[in-house]
Order: sequence, then C-alpha cells, then structure tokens
Amino acid sequence: MKIQEDGYNVSVMGVLAVESDKSKMGPQCNMMGSSNPVVPSDIEVLDEGVVIIQADNKEVTVKPKITSVLVYPELRDNLGYPCVRVSWIHLTNVK
Repeated sequence: MKIQEDGYNVSVMGVLAVESDKSKMGPQCNMMGSSNPVVPSDIEVLDEGVVIIQADNKEVTVKPKITSVLVYPELRDNLGYPCVRVSWIHLTNVK
C-alpha cells in the first residue's frame, strides 16, 4: 500500500507466517473463494509492531493494525498449514 504524507511516499508490505501442529496437505489457498472461512473466537496479538524510519531530518512512523482475520481450515498453503486471510491498515505519521 502506498500513501503520500508531507511529500513522502510510504510503501508498506506485510508478511504473514502461519504455524500449526496439524500440518497436512489438501486443496490450495487459491481456492479461498469456494470455501467457507471461520472467524477465530480469540486472537492474541503478541507484538503490534512499529517501524520508525529516519530520512532527510524527518521521522516516519508506521504502525499496522489488524482489522479482521479469516481462517480457511480445509485449505492449505504449500507447507500444509491452514490458509489465513488478514486485513489490516497502517497508521503513518511524519514528523
């Protein structure tokens, strides 16, 4: 996602890693449109994360916020873990 704030273009790319003790092979994640997702009953955020970038005597702070999580228990990624779709926004501040 790219935004422009105070003359700066800030690009943010998220990486999601899923781990499970029940890995197995099955239909691939690219079939998400044909499967019913499950909304987790509880989500524990271990670290919200903040990125601070120093550039041209400016400080750019980027903070991601998760807005929703869907799990596709019958679909699998290439390592056999369940497919997960995360929606998020990021808050950006330039000082």
